Amino acid sequence: MANTTETAKVFNCPNYAGTLYSATPTQTPFLTLIGGIGGSKALKTTNFKFPTCSLYEHPDASQPAISEDASLTAPTPYTYVRTQEENVTQIFHETISVSYDKMANGGRLSGINTAGTSNNVPSELDFQTARTLEKIARDIEYTFLNGVYQDSSASNTARKTRGMLAAAGTQLDAKTAALSKQMIDDIMREAWSANAQFNDFYLFMNGTQKQRLSAIYSSITGFALPATRTESGVNITTIETDFGVVKIVLDRFMPDSAILGADLSVIAPVEQETPSKGNFFREALSKKGAAEEYQIFGEIGLDHGPSFMHFAITNLETASTDSDDSGEGTDDETGLE
Repeated sequence: MANTTETAKVFNCPNYAGTLYSATPTQTPFLTLIGGIGGSKALKTTNFKFPTCSLYEHPDASQPAISEDASLTAPTPYTYVRTQEENVTQIFHETISVSYDKMANGGRLSGINTAGTSNNVPSELDFQTARTLEKIARDIEYTFLNGVYQDSSASNTARKTRGMLAAAGTQLDAKTAALSKQMIDDIMREAWSANAQFNDFYLFMNGTQKQRLSAIYSSITGFALPATRTESGVNITTIETDFGVVKIVLDRFMPDSAILGADLSVIAPVEQETPSKGNFFREALSKKGAAEEYQIFGEIGLDHGPSFMHFAITNLETASTDSDDSGEGTDDETGLE
């Protein structure tokens, strides 16, 4: 199975019979949870640079010591100065091209050609459009998690939106140590100390860290196993912590060596629409030969909210471990920043 960057033609894009399946998973959990493209949570912008938050802060709390005599004179003013954090939208742009000859040969089948079977793609253009939209969604999911910020001051410089792992205000470098309950406890406490609020909090992780997390929490003394003798297995989907309930999400687009803690209450996609066209629209390109050619164009970025609301654990060990490993670690194995 080899895709091509050429126009879809009779011999480079053969027709087959049989039920269609994607050999590449198309689920985008993070994008879905924050509302998806064009969802009700999506924000709109007419400027590629947008604010993710405007912040002010109080001094440390203290007990005033003001005498009656001192109260006769007004104190020195204290002014709250605001700052702003920002991100950018970036362009997602794809082309679809199907030759006239390819469209005219919809009845030509390759592979097993049994009597009565038919082409499983009645419209090549519709099929290619749907797959291209899936590709864009996968790219957005990857970018919203892993994206590295890049601003642009010229038309020949690509803008890149900042993803969640880079936006997370509290960072813990595991230094290739295995995930442990101590790590999770430490970074939860550090994030809370940095003013994280845990309103709608999720942990996103890939398969290795999900298995390790389930092994860690299922090995805690008092963990209740199913009463039945015909069922077994563990799938930890929520954790009750001192700072609130944390939900667990398995996401293929997370690095296998990292865990993201994100408060979805402050996160939203930011869409930049093209006037009179909308966002992520398909339009015909100028004719240059015997093919239908379209482009899909859209601009989107991530409003990740205040950085202190999120955390990340990076550089975790990815080697498999025994299922009975409790995952208990010590503070000196990791480095909180």
